[in-house]
Amino acid sequence: VAMGAVLAACEVDTTTLSFQEMKKRLEGKTKRVRVNPEVYVTIDEATMKDGGSIKFSTAKFKLDGLHMKATVKIDGSPSDIAALMHMQVRAIKDSIKDKARRGGLSPRPQEQVVDATSPVEKSPRGSDDASPGQKSPRGSADGFKSKISSAMAPITEKITHVSDKINDKLHRTHTFHVELTVNMSRDFGQEEVQVHITDFQTDQKHMDRFMKIDVAKAYIENALSLKASEVATREGKLHVEKLQRKICCT
Repeated sequence: VAMGAVLAACEVDTTTLSFQEMKKRLEGKTKRVRVNPEVYVTIDEATMKDGGSIKFSTAKFKLDGLHMKATVKIDGSPSDIAALMHMQVRAIKDSIKDKARRGGLSPRPQEQVVDATSPVEKSPRGSDDASPGQKSPRGSADGFKSKISSAMAPITEKITHVSDKINDKLHRTHTFHVELTVNMSRDFGQEEVQVHITDFQTDQKHMDRFMKIDVAKAYIENALSLKASEVATREGKLHVEKLQRKICCT
């Protein structure tokens, strides 16, 4: 128990050695973080800011002040990009609704918004039920619709095929260059390193046409977390072993 307490209290600054390993694992590496459209994150350069540090103990891994230059690429068709933007807008709306619920707010009855895609309840006056022995108008209409759908199927298939070809021709790669500073940490027992971006610089107007800044940050944090976790695990074991040998020899 005493040995464990001593090790837990020891924190070693390993900035120089650990940074070289981190740099080797990060620079030039590309990670795909999304499909349809495909989004790739590449770390082009990693440097340590003045005052930055990497520290290890048996209880925690901590990195402060890692500055990086990175490239974010979005590869997809216009419909893929539109789907990405729709997802982001929907996430923002869900976040606003969640904050309203947690704040105890609720829309007034006359202010409630009806989803245009949701089914509308029919009034009894508009009922399609037929009297006994009478042929249902809905049945006749459904049969007619079925025949039209069957007749249109080959045309619809051709239109879809042409649309796919157009999408392929319009397939584009959009590239964004960013600079950022990150802090990282991992407590004992956690598998993944938590990555937090403290500074983020890019051409925001250009990026906003395809991806919101917060979404780009989340993708980059995800890409960094995996590689950083590998380095933290490897370097952490090495430095704990060194601490153990040092304590045992004193």
